[in-house]
Amino acid sequence: MGQIVVSKCADSLPLYRQAKAYRRAGVQVDASTLGELHNWTPPRPEPSA
Repeated sequence: MGQIVVSKCADSLPLYRQAKAYRRAGVQVDASTLGELHNWTPPRPEPSA
């Protein structure tokens, strides 16, 4: 899940393009599945004072 979030948020790589890259690597995954995994990722914790 970390790779999905970093690619989407930090690298601005849309989920449909990530799915295409995974298919080239032999992994069959839909962009909707990547979206679900992205939504399951917990929010970034706030630093404690």
